[in-house]
Amino acid sequence: MIDQLYLTFLTGIFLTSALFYMVLFFGFSRKAAFLFFALFCISYAGKIVFAATLDFMDFGLTGEIENTAKGVAYYMGGVALVGFLLYEFEVPNRLRYLLAFVILTWIPYWLHWVSYALMFMPAALAITGYAHYHKKDGSTLALVGLFGLALFNYLDHEQNLIFLGFFIGVLFFIVCMTLSVGRQVAQQFRLRQEAHTRSERLENQLLKKSIQPHFIFNSLASLQELIDQHPTKASKFVDNLAHEFRMLNAVVGKTLIPIEEELSLCQAHLRIMEFRKNAQFRLEVVGVNGDEWVPPAIFHTLIENGITHGYGSKRSGYFHLQKTPLANGYCYRLFNDSEMANSDLNTNGNGTGYKYLEARLQENYGDQWKVHRGAVEEGWEVRISIFNP
Repeated sequence: MIDQLYLTFLTGIFLTSALFYMVLFFGFSRKAAFLFFALFCISYAGKIVFAATLDFMDFGLTGEIENTAKGVAYYMGGVALVGFLLYEFEVPNRLRYLLAFVILTWIPYWLHWVSYALMFMPAALAITGYAHYHKKDGSTLALVGLFGLALFNYLDHEQNLIFLGFFIGVLFFIVCMTLSVGRQVAQQFRLRQEAHTRSERLENQLLKKSIQPHFIFNSLASLQELIDQHPTKASKFVDNLAHEFRMLNAVVGKTLIPIEEELSLCQAHLRIMEFRKNAQFRLEVVGVNGDEWVPPAIFHTLIENGITHGYGSKRSGYFHLQKTPLANGYCYRLFNDSEMANSDLNTNGNGTGYKYLEARLQENYGDQWKVHRGAVEEGWEVRISIFNP
């Protein structure tokens, strides 16, 4: 009777934990690690329930079926454990590692060449050790939980000192990871709330200052998605966006600004887009003396447009701005290594970015300018020619 109550209690804990992580996945963040951990909890709850059912029904094949059920549950739990750790700590190429692990362990496990502990625990400890080395959040508690799981398993199977010690070890690991995940969820919720508040304040500031280049609105539109998926990055993103706003505010109402200010604005925007796209961008400038004056945000608009329309799946980008003399003026050439066939700067002047560029050039140079844009070898270029009056 005591054993049944004990098993019922453990089963309830496992199922409650699984439900908790399913709620986190569907109600808070679509994080694959939560699904893996729910499967981890369900597998051991299922093992207990299935074994208890077979004992009650007494089919005559209980031993064989129970061993198979136990093997399935343990294997599912082990794979779910490895999957959880890979996705929780965002290990690079995690899906490939998980598939490789399943392929390499499937046959040895079912042929009983190696035990559960010798197969899954080294992989779990290696992943957690990697995370701890890279100072990932929650890695310390994960190590504690894994060592506890290994210790209780040893005291149960090797020393016979603890009844159902393995399941107690699993429960110990669940408690450790729930503490870790709970702390992370609370921190993400706080960061999300802060990011929402600060983004609303920035948007109000934007409207009050009448700063209207279209890239700002694109950034604000994408901020909500970043807040939901990566609250920590969203907080840093808002800080960089605020910095860019301050720079834009400094040039509001001006018709021309020093090119150094324009280039600083471009660099600030590249940092913001690195957050948005989880990518790396760089800008190289050639032939600029530093004493030139240009309409505010013209290169900034072109760079924003280039990133938005030219780097859908690429995780790096290169921009090259070069000034060259002409017989009757000078030319700025901005090149990027992207495909810009769908750019709003390739719509015969109908795009918002092009209209902004055209208006600024017309405002400052009258009819003494010309813009050429199009695909070139390995990328896209925009040429802005300014002619002497």
